[in-house]
Amino acid sequence: MSRLDTVSAAEFLGNAQLTRPDNMLLTLRTFHAQAANGEIEEAAAIARQLLEMLPDDELSKLMIGTVAIKQRQYNAAATTLEGLESSSFVGITAAVIKGWALIAENRYDEAQAQLDTVAAGGIEGFLTYYRALMADVADRREDALGFARKAYETDPYDVRLLSAYARMLANGSEFDEAAKIIKTYRDLGLSDPGILALEKDVLAGKRPGKLTPTVQAGAAEMFNSVGAALARDGSADLASIYLRAALYLAPDFDLAAMRLAQLYSGYGQYDDANAIYNGLPQSSPYKQQAEVGVAQNMSAAGSTEAAIEKLHRAVVADPDNLDAITAYADMLRANERYKDAADAYSLVIGMVGGEHPQDWRYYYLRGMCYERNKAWPAAEDDFQKALSLDPGNPQVLNYLGYSWIDQGVHLDEALDMIRRALKADPADGYVVDSLGWAYYRLGRYDEAVQTLEQAVQLRASDPAINDHLGDAYWQAGRRLEARFQWTIASDLDPGSDIGEKARLKLDEGLQPDIATSNG
Repeated sequence: MSRLDTVSAAEFLGNAQLTRPDNMLLTLRTFHAQAANGEIEEAAAIARQLLEMLPDDELSKLMIGTVAIKQRQYNAAATTLEGLESSSFVGITAAVIKGWALIAENRYDEAQAQLDTVAAGGIEGFLTYYRALMADVADRREDALGFARKAYETDPYDVRLLSAYARMLANGSEFDEAAKIIKTYRDLGLSDPGILALEKDVLAGKRPGKLTPTVQAGAAEMFNSVGAALARDGSADLASIYLRAALYLAPDFDLAAMRLAQLYSGYGQYDDANAIYNGLPQSSPYKQQAEVGVAQNMSAAGSTEAAIEKLHRAVVADPDNLDAITAYADMLRANERYKDAADAYSLVIGMVGGEHPQDWRYYYLRGMCYERNKAWPAAEDDFQKALSLDPGNPQVLNYLGYSWIDQGVHLDEALDMIRRALKADPADGYVVDSLGWAYYRLGRYDEAVQTLEQAVQLRASDPAINDHLGDAYWQAGRRLEARFQWTIASDLDPGSDIGEKARLKLDEGLQPDIATSNG
């Protein structure tokens, strides 16, 4: 389970639990493993055994209630979930799921009152979204629109809030208003497969249907939302349980499937992730992203050239596939094919327009490729363009500032850039290194030593930072310490330019012709 190998965990723990059915801890872990592996009904059966040993286990009750919702046993679901309205994420989830059970029994007012039981915890904004979905399923159009509008206005760039509100508008033939709020999102250069598919329907005057047309889909939405939050917080086992529950309730919930596959990928379970990606139908708006995910997993598993070729074929087959072109550019850059990567980023910039605030990333990455390919004027232009789109971006400030310092130009402006970058992220060892190197180039060797020592503490295994510290020690007259740092730099990356220059300095010291180089 620590590696999210849920298939093996469910098998091993399940077999062990059969031999020790009265072992509470073993039963608990078996329940978690089976649920995380998508064996929801089997997990619910184990949960019933667990409740005999742990009567107050909330997650067990939640899974049993979830199975009841799936099987349309709504009264049983509401009874099982009674009394779990607590401040825990399980209790909050249970309260919302119970609300959906009440919706299924045409008890709309009681369902809304059910959400009131947890609203006092400061999550009313979050619950407003589910109030809207419940009203929509209950065909309370005015309530649904009011709640959806309120939820949307709290965060107009959340794709689920936007999608729910735009769908409700379009389903009521308010196509112009739906198109307007989608355009607000798109005008910022933002893109999401689900929103793009919705936009196509709205512009064609086609009613897109409800975001959650059934009680099961509504409950799945709750599991997806909490599962995504748990994944962001690093709670992979619980996140997988929630995302699996979402897919159990709504097997065609492609967004939950994508999130689960990404979770598996993050833990190196590439086969499991690819099985999910490949399982998405061709009609899914997320299919292109899924194919990119498969290629990225191929590369992570060691088949980089095959992955690059797969992405190249995808780009040739569909030149408008932004996900594939971006991933192709990123993979080329990661494999030091900088000229090809720069060309690919140029295609991306042409597709997105290159004038939105978030487009800074593409100029920044293309600028990195130009710089690595020794095309500095083009790189400098891209870094400047990136800063014009996002003036305070610490990555761009650091890269451009460091580059200027390394070239011995614009030193004061470069130093100011690096200080601004460091203020944004004081614990970034690379930015601290840039500041130390700026002091070095300005001849302020004592400050350089002090700052580069901090950088080494933050990034102990980076050969460039060790090399920089060695140079600063040498200029400060600390020759033994300088040779020690150069030795580390050489040992860490013996085949690179940094390693070779460090070995040269070990033999000859810091000569005047390289005393102002980048080490």
